[in-house]
This record gives sequence, C-alpha cells and structure tokens, in this order.
Amino acid sequence: MIVVPLTVLLSGADMSSPDHCTHPPVRYELPELHGKYSDQRAQERFFNAGIIPGFLAKIPEGCDDCFPGISDPGMDSAAAVEQALQRAAILHALSKKTDIHFITDFYTKKIHRRRWEVFVHLFEMSIPVYPLQADSVFINQFGEAVVLASRVNTILSGTQDIVLSGFIQEKSYGKLSDYMYRFEIKDPLKTLFLARLVNDKYSISTIDTAGREQDYPLYNYHYQETTASDSSWHSRGFALVSGLWPAVFGSVMKSLFFYAKETADYEAGDMRDSYSKQLNARLKRQTGTNTFKISYAGCAVYRNRLIPFLEFDTKK
Repeated sequence: MIVVPLTVLLSGADMSSPDHCTHPPVRYELPELHGKYSDQRAQERFFNAGIIPGFLAKIPEGCDDCFPGISDPGMDSAAAVEQALQRAAILHALSKKTDIHFITDFYTKKIHRRRWEVFVHLFEMSIPVYPLQADSVFINQFGEAVVLASRVNTILSGTQDIVLSGFIQEKSYGKLSDYMYRFEIKDPLKTLFLARLVNDKYSISTIDTAGREQDYPLYNYHYQETTASDSSWHSRGFALVSGLWPAVFGSVMKSLFFYAKETADYEAGDMRDSYSKQLNARLKRQTGTNTFKISYAGCAVYRNRLIPFLEFDTKK
C-alpha cells in the first residue's frame, strides 16, 4: 500500500492556477443527488453538477511524466487525496514497460437457424508501482479528489507490485446482445478495487488506503463542465452512475487490452480450434502475450462516457 503523509501530498500542489481550481467546491450530501431528475429539478441538477479539472481533460504542456488519479466519491479529503495518488501511480506504472498475458475464447453455435456467439477475454498484468507526489489537487462537489501527480524524486522511494486483471464477455444472438466487464486492482494481500459492469449497470467494491472496505455510492453523478478551454468539453453536461474513476479506469483497461491483443505476435500453438458436429458448435481459443507502454494525454466526453486519449508504444 502506498502511504504518503498529507504534508508531502500537498507540498508544491498548485491550488490557485485557473486551469486547476477556479471554483471552490461546495460539498453536497450524495443522497441529495440520487435518482433521475424531473424537469422541475433540471436547474438544480445543473447547479449541483460537478466540475472537471482541466488537467484531467488535457495534460498541461511540459508535464510529460504527469498522470491523473481520482478517488472514490464521498471520502474524507485527506484519504481521498491519498487514494487518488495511489491510482495515479497505477497509470504511471503503465507508462513503463508492461507485459500483458491474455486468453480469448470464441464460442459459436447455431440455434434455430440463428447464430449464438460468445467472446470471453481474460487478461492480467503485474506492474511495479512507485510513490507519486501531487502537483495539483482538485476536490469536486461529490468529494472526488482529482490529482495531477509526478514521480517522487528520491532513490529511497520503494515499489509495490500491483496486479491488474480483466474479464470481458460479449454475447450475441441474432439481433440481441449483452456484455459484461470486470476489472480488478490487487496487491499481494487483497483486492483494492473491483468494478463489474453488466449492460451499463455497475457493481463496485473498493478498499481505502487504510485497508478498510468502503461502500461505493452509486448515484447519478452529473458533471457540468471543465476548467480547460477545450472545445470537446463545450456541452450541456453529462452523467456517470459510477463517478469518474470507474469510467476512466474501465476505458483504459479495455483500450490497452484490445490494442495489446491486436498487435501481439502469435505462435501457431497459440491457436486451438475444436468443433462438435453433434452440437453444431465451434470453440476457438487464443493465448498470447505482449509488451507495451502507454501515455495519457487527456480525455473527452462521448455519449455520456469518458474516453481517455491514450498513446501506445508496443515494445517488441
């Protein structure tokens, strides 16, 4: 577990820059924001919407080795900043040489002249995580701490191994389809974060930096704007039932897996194909590894989703 004193977290943190924090956050009780809003409450929703700091939407120039981190909503400010730093350290670790191992199963079967198809992907990465320091800190109305962090400049800073794993299942039958995603962050002793998404419905469990299990509040989090002057953010706002971190982390995990899978080198023995004439079904299995690193440039809103801008570098 990365534990950094709050005095270290906030040392050098720029809280006054217009691009970082021009709107002092007003805290709202999360139950007040629960559920869908009626037309009569549209103005209240707009007023209560969270603000996105500019450095999350676009990493400032000159911050090539800086990464954002986001805490769970509704936490104590000090614990929220500490958790956000821990998560920024995970994105920072992915910017170094990372090995990913994966298995993909493709199952197809004809039922009543229709094709039933199932894709199942499993993948895992083990990464060394270094402590980071906060260069900028922003806490929005929902208690989500968003930090822009960089590496602690000391040879004494230790590392901790973190395992990132994912499970992706996609099904289709005729014109019907559904999907399930499951992403997990683990240290050697416990699961730190687990998000399960089934057809846009989240189930989330999380552990704070003190090792305590947290109840993750799933409400309609409405975000109004960003402090960045970027045209992609000129919108009427958007809503996330999961808050910011699951949206960003889930998108990063999906993007890096599919990129790694498409660019991997496969040996002939990595493909297995079996067919059952009696069941009229076929199963294909593909295993592979890849080595890559990413850089985070920012993110944008698309159809109520946060889409990170990632640059990939595959290391052969």
